[in-house]
Amino acid sequence: MKTIVDPRNSLAAGLAALRERHGVPTGFPPEVLAAADAAAQRKPTAHVDRTDRPFVTLDPATSTDLDQAFTIARSGADLLLHYAIADVAWFVDDGGPIDTEAWRRGATLYLPDGKANLYPPVLSEGAASLLAGGDRPAVIFTTRLGPDGTARIDGIERAVIRSRAKLAYDNVRPDDLPADFTEFARRVQAAEARRGAARVDPPEQEVELADDDGFQLYFRPRLQSEDQNAALSLATNLAVADLLLAHQVGLFRVMPPPDDRAIARLRQTAAALGLAWPAMATLTQFERTLDPADPRHAAFMLAIRRAGAGASYAPYEAGVVPWHAAVAATYAHATAPLRRLSTAEQKSAIRRRKTRPRCYMPGGVA
Repeated sequence: MKTIVDPRNSLAAGLAALRERHGVPTGFPPEVLAAADAAAQRKPTAHVDRTDRPFVTLDPATSTDLDQAFTIARSGADLLLHYAIADVAWFVDDGGPIDTEAWRRGATLYLPDGKANLYPPVLSEGAASLLAGGDRPAVIFTTRLGPDGTARIDGIERAVIRSRAKLAYDNVRPDDLPADFTEFARRVQAAEARRGAARVDPPEQEVELADDDGFQLYFRPRLQSEDQNAALSLATNLAVADLLLAHQVGLFRVMPPPDDRAIARLRQTAAALGLAWPAMATLTQFERTLDPADPRHAAFMLAIRRAGAGASYAPYEAGVVPWHAAVAATYAHATAPLRRLSTAEQKSAIRRRKTRPRCYMPGGVA
């Protein structure tokens, strides 16, 4: 659930109790806020000037923690995605109070009535956010995408960028975006289909106050602009993961496929929802027929999300290829540093290089 429209605050007490029960942070310690205020004053000195490039951002209209800005250029038959990622490391000292608190939290928690930030807002929604109209430090990953959708890192540099526009999913126009934005997404999505990727994106759940003083649950299907924008991150994260694996370092996002018991349970769920899942069709094949605008399909997509063991993180280990079943590839989370980190336990595991991943690419264990 992403949104609750509750102008009378009828649900406020219950939501507050849930936050307290699950230990959701309500603020930051004073020493973290003080360190963040000081860090926000830092000026980039290790960055090249790329403010001439026409970067833009594309996010929900209300977002202010903007991790990513992008522009796309042609290089023969290839497309070059210049993907600027917020340079969090420029503001956050390793082992300092901000860093320690961020590892304790692990990620920004998005809740129906707000969010619990990974970093203090003076950084995540201010100095480090790639907001339009101002110069911001970033790390630019240049991802080269071939006609077949194969992505590789072409270059990485620290740079100062200036976003030209803060675009929103629900009102962005094709003319607002780089000329090859749609073609880039098409190539990535075609490559996904060839790999047999099984990513499922159910619609967001929204709760609104009804006329009878009750509440109504709605499904908001994903917009095409969201799926296309996600393709930029996917291509970059796949390319970054390959680079990390080649250099025998890094933290990977891993997820096993649903096991036989989970598949059997999903078949029962499909039958209960009145969905015709052919006996000879795999889950991946059936997933591709689902329409998130159909409430029954949307409910089944949520069931798929809950069926597996869930995704986790795995540090590099020699002889092991970490595998993410949903994208059918080795994958890293490198493009949302303002919102996603990991856990303190995983940080220790990276340094020790002793923790085994929770799942592996078939045949990937030496």
